[in-house]
Amino acid sequence: MCVCVSCVLSCVCVCVCVLRKGISVAAGIPDYRSPGSGIYELVKKQYPNLPSPQSLFSIEYFREDPRPYFTLTKERFLGNLTPTRAHHFINLLAKKKILLRCYTQNVDGLEQQAGLPESSVLEAHGSIRTAACLECQTKADMQQFRATIMDGGIPHCSQPGCEGVIKPGIVFYGESLSQAFHHMAPSDMSAADLVIVMGTSLRVAPFSMLLHKARPTTARLLLNMEMISAFDHSEKDSNYRDVAVLGDVQASVATISQKVGWDKELRALIGKDESSATKRIPAPTSPGDKAEPSVGKSSSIPPAAAASQTIRSGAATKDKQRMHAHLSKSTLKGSPKPSKGQHSGPAKSSSSSTKAATARSKHADSGKARKP
Repeated sequence: MCVCVSCVLSCVCVCVCVLRKGISVAAGIPDYRSPGSGIYELVKKQYPNLPSPQSLFSIEYFREDPRPYFTLTKERFLGNLTPTRAHHFINLLAKKKILLRCYTQNVDGLEQQAGLPESSVLEAHGSIRTAACLECQTKADMQQFRATIMDGGIPHCSQPGCEGVIKPGIVFYGESLSQAFHHMAPSDMSAADLVIVMGTSLRVAPFSMLLHKARPTTARLLLNMEMISAFDHSEKDSNYRDVAVLGDVQASVATISQKVGWDKELRALIGKDESSATKRIPAPTSPGDKAEPSVGKSSSIPPAAAASQTIRSGAATKDKQRMHAHLSKSTLKGSPKPSKGQHSGPAKSSSSSTKAATARSKHADSGKARKP
């Protein structure tokens, strides 16, 4: 069976996007698992003596030998990267007051480079836009940090008496995700009317548990090359909320934008970015300070209740009507329309599957990034 994407989008007031590497491949950054071209395949070929390709992203191995990581960073992350169509689509959602938050596992900073404000992005795995000393936690001068890496060197702390290695502000395996992630995720996900999952297999906990924090009636849209286990891809009547658009993410975004009448606005954003492709978003912190996590009341990220209330105030009403009008006759593969009254509760499911989801959620609550 098929369903109009309008079944998901036409009623949207508050949207949360969940992202990973799949949306940055078009920017020249390989994903992790693609056979022959993924980052893990490249690491395996370049560093055959590593215990595993994932070791390169382990904090223990980084402390032992940071050279492989900085070599990879120089080759893959410090080039002249430009946001993709998918990044600009998310920015367009924000401009239309539809986006509540963008949760991303990416560390490349392309969301902000596309124009998303810092308050709209939660970088669950950190970012290469910041760096700090492993020993004294002093924030690094990012210009010097980048220059040292591009020259093939290992950046060290410049503080008197400290020669610690400068670590990029990303979450390595064995480190905990930011407190901001655990603080914001429950309220954000429960406030969302729609969750858009783009370019991710959702295999790495605790990030993979975001979907389970959404309300049972929250619509979920998957834009990905392949189906993921967290989605109900059946065509049974019990699947009342999941829609999957499988294929190239950039092409899917272009199709959806055209269907809802946003294609001109999206092209304008892309053109504006291409005209200033060398721009770089500065790190949100200055060098010389101590690195501290952004969490709770000190965070620049507004709480979900206030943000979602602002979004629901009517700013998105016109675009909701346009989405419904433009999509009323279009069809994309997904779940069937819910029957009358079905949105009053979750789809019928076995108690065993509910217990399994609960167990996974408890397992992920430790907060440490786990290897896929």
